[in-house]
Amino acid sequence: ARVTIKGTNTGQFAGRITGKEGFGLGLILYHMDNGKIVEEWDHWDELGMWWQLGHRLDPPIVPNQSQS
Repeated sequence: ARVTIKGTNTGQFAGRITGKEGFGLGLILYHMDNGKIVEEWDHWDELGMWWQLGHRLDPPIVPNQSQS
């Protein structure tokens, strides 16, 4: 199933409250056996949600290691 969620960040998500609206896209796969769900896998675009809510992931600072 393809899933879309929408909401406002009013609680802690990725460290702080931003008050911004955002939406998320996800995919949920179900393994059925005898009419019952026996396994579930899901994947969400978490990075996309973080960006919409005002969070930024800064790249790590790597010291310059020139070889001699």
